[in-house]
Amino acid sequence: MQSVKRKVGSTGHYFESGFAHEHSCSHTLNFTLYSFFPKRNSYIDYEFVTFYIPCMSLERLKKAWADHGRQFGQYQFVYPVVSRRAGGISLGINLNPDLNCNFDCPYCQVDRTVAPESLPIFSLAGLRTELELAVAHWQHNKFTDSPRFQGLADSQLDLKDFCMSGDGEPTMVQDFAEVCGLLAEMQQSVASLIPQELKLVLITNATLLHKDSVRAGLAILTQKNGEIWGKLDAGTEPWFKLMSRSRYTLDHIEANLTSTVRDFPLRVQTMLCTKGNQLPSTNELEAYATRLKRIVASNSKNLLEVQLYSIVRHTATDDVGPVPAEFLAETAAWLRTQVKVEINPY
Repeated sequence: MQSVKRKVGSTGHYFESGFAHEHSCSHTLNFTLYSFFPKRNSYIDYEFVTFYIPCMSLERLKKAWADHGRQFGQYQFVYPVVSRRAGGISLGINLNPDLNCNFDCPYCQVDRTVAPESLPIFSLAGLRTELELAVAHWQHNKFTDSPRFQGLADSQLDLKDFCMSGDGEPTMVQDFAEVCGLLAEMQQSVASLIPQELKLVLITNATLLHKDSVRAGLAILTQKNGEIWGKLDAGTEPWFKLMSRSRYTLDHIEANLTSTVRDFPLRVQTMLCTKGNQLPSTNELEAYATRLKRIVASNSKNLLEVQLYSIVRHTATDDVGPVPAEFLAETAAWLRTQVKVEINPY
């Protein structure tokens, strides 16, 4: 067995690995990750076990798409996932490990019953360290020491983006603009490692997009291949209240999306789900299309896409569920006749 040890990243991350065997369809690997922090004059060891990678199947890929757990190894603020919308690995950035959010969506996968005192607090310095470690980790073996990434085609293991999402609303973080600056810096540092330009993404419920401090961050984020993915989950106020369970109004969300798309590239994300076994009504969808038209009219060139999707993971409540694939496809087809913008079901 051959062993390789090399340094990756400015913080001094070392990888040591051993390859047992490899052939056209599968291989095994085990390695230990040593992270040396010069200022601490110490090593932190991350132990990983031997794994086996079989040929990829569609079912395996679907399982990977559904596994977006925030807990990954020793990381607190960074979590890699296989993203169907990104078309590869998305490096998730969790700015809210304390679960802080101004929405309480019934379809959310986050367990907000965890005691606050047991949760980590976001740190900009900690995020920098973890980003460097995660990029080194991906560069070494594309995270295939984890079952989440085993048995997938090489194309699904390409690093596609850094995405602010996580366990709450990212724009609520006081250091949001500084985080955007850090991501832009890291985007530049990995430019030589990947063939395509890394994308920077903010997934947001759009409640705080009007704030000057948030817009300052958006300006940094979108300077080079950056996008805002803003949520619009309803057409009527009653349905919005069911979906967000928040103090905000749907008019406020529409106004923020409308003003944002004037200046920044935007993709609208819309969750379509059942509530009490009831599908969104025709009236609801027509009202949604009307709001979408107004957003498009603000700046059609900056509205890149409308993403329709449904529930694929566990939810906060048991009275919501996924819509049938046919309903998702038919809604997308109908909306294309109403609004002149790219609309895709996922």
